[in-house]
Amino acid sequence: MALKQSFAALALLAVTACGNNPDQQTGIYYYAKDAVQLAASALSEPEKSRVTASPAAIRNAPVNILIVENLETGNEAGFTIAAVNRDTITWQSDDGVQVVTRRGYLIGTAGYGFDLDGSTISSLDVGGKVVRTHYRLRGNAQVEPERFECLQRSVGSEVITIAGRQFDTRRVREICRSPERTDIENIYWIDRQGIIRQSRQWAGPVLGSLLIKDVHSGLR
Repeated sequence: MALKQSFAALALLAVTACGNNPDQQTGIYYYAKDAVQLAASALSEPEKSRVTASPAAIRNAPVNILIVENLETGNEAGFTIAAVNRDTITWQSDDGVQVVTRRGYLIGTAGYGFDLDGSTISSLDVGGKVVRTHYRLRGNAQVEPERFECLQRSVGSEVITIAGRQFDTRRVREICRSPERTDIENIYWIDRQGIIRQSRQWAGPVLGSLLIKDVHSGLR
């Protein structure tokens, strides 16, 4: 029931954002219906889709929203909360694409294709050394781990804008290395509440990095 209410709220948000123009059908709800097909087609270069609901409509939505852009394709979608398990949140678009976060860290995706099946993190505290283990389906049709050693450090402050709202943030850069690859970069913008308000996180060698914007956490 909660999930249906979330989708209904997104539909209302999109209609509100579209106004009286019947041809404008690229609000969060309308885009989400094409999220899987577009975001999974990185090599065919489909027409880019964007969330075009107004910042005010997104900001004032009755449900929490995560805006996720696939930096490999340039496609963007709005996600709402589908499930919460303690500090782990599953966010879902209208057609079932999912991203899973734990206190702002990306730990899984589903529905994009070449997904991150799961991830463990040695520490959720920001700063210093972190060990990550990613689990992905490999060529042998088995889900296997890849272990990364990562180093986080602050690289300055930055004011960012999400849905028309400004946040003073501390920017943290994370460099990760594994036996298979080097110099994987993640960036976190952390607000004064300690919330990862925006991030660019690597999801895998094919899916690439996701730019994740948290519109509402800690602000209700």
